[in-house]
Amino acid sequence: MKKSLMTTLIAVSLSHYAIANETGTIITDSGLELTPLLETGIKHDNNIFSQPKGSEVSSNILTIDPSIKVLSTDGLNYWALDAKVRSGFYTKDLGDGSDDDYVDLELEMTRHQELGEKHRFDINANINWTSEPRGKGLTEGTAEEINEPVRYAEQLIGGMYEYGSESSVGKVAVMGRFVNRDHKNFREFTQYRDTESLLVGTQLKYDTQNATTWLVEVTHDAIRYDILEQDGRSRDSDDLRGLVGVEWQATALTSGSVKVGYQDKKFFDTRNEFSGLSWEASVKWEPLTYSSLEFETSNAAIEPRVEGDFIEQTRYDLTWDHDWNDFMTTRFGIEFLQEDYSGNDLAGDVLIRDDETFTYSFLMNYDITNSTTFSLFADVVDKDSTNVDLLHDKKTVGVNFTFTL
Repeated sequence: MKKSLMTTLIAVSLSHYAIANETGTIITDSGLELTPLLETGIKHDNNIFSQPKGSEVSSNILTIDPSIKVLSTDGLNYWALDAKVRSGFYTKDLGDGSDDDYVDLELEMTRHQELGEKHRFDINANINWTSEPRGKGLTEGTAEEINEPVRYAEQLIGGMYEYGSESSVGKVAVMGRFVNRDHKNFREFTQYRDTESLLVGTQLKYDTQNATTWLVEVTHDAIRYDILEQDGRSRDSDDLRGLVGVEWQATALTSGSVKVGYQDKKFFDTRNEFSGLSWEASVKWEPLTYSSLEFETSNAAIEPRVEGDFIEQTRYDLTWDHDWNDFMTTRFGIEFLQEDYSGNDLAGDVLIRDDETFTYSFLMNYDITNSTTFSLFADVVDKDSTNVDLLHDKKTVGVNFTFTL
């Protein structure tokens, strides 16, 4: 919910246009392009419940993730369907009847339609059945109190209509997005996090005709919770954001976008509210055709999964992608996440919690054959918090194989 709908739709469009070039795509007599994949591997997690030092539980995890992509194109118009199963099976038996295995399903449909030179629209719909590991999200710091992951279903439907030809100086777009989340187990506490969100917005673009586009974006997100908290206070809020920014591709080496503006989050009940600076930025530097650096950062007030009225979340992310040859690529990444929790109780006392999380990641892909890729990966998480029960380190290493036709 942090990214704008426009950004999401553009990213989806670009990813689907690339499908036709992937190894293993089948083209049927009717013109459908089918791309089946199977990813499977094993990883070792030294702290599966994200517990403080001295309380860690480790396990090997076998993952099996089959997927299929379906694409139909007609000139600039297309529709696409992605279906993916994500499953994980833990080798650790705690002997207490607990079960951390999961089988999740993700379905996504996208549609892009050009209605003449000046009119176009995109539709994006997702249905996900997802598991949240013990120790994350709603059960952070309390993994030992439940015996399986928290499970929920999430539905999203969004759309964007844009007016203006590709060569015109100005363009205007209107957008909308509806998200619904329903939790399926441990209803005694998950019922308070069932939510609906309806976002509407508009975007104006001005093309300088010199590889630079200025834009103004305004969105309103109505966030509603199905059931009141036990203290009787509502979490319902209205979130208004206004951003001004620029997108550019000034040289063959650099491209990016920067949007800066104001966010105003107001609650229906007596809670701490947020009014302040918000931003989204992404800059990619590609000095060589086989090597690139990308920096991303954002700041916004987001919904908390557990405590507080809102989280002011600031993210900095740097990645380096390098193609060593035709067969091997690597990615190094480092992310810093600053999360400031804010809220108050019925007596008006302010609740403050500060988290800082560093995540270091490494991925190597090696093409064994045209249809088989071997991957080696490692992730290191170092979390600091003013809540000492949430301090933890986490290391995950593993191998993966991806099979195509």
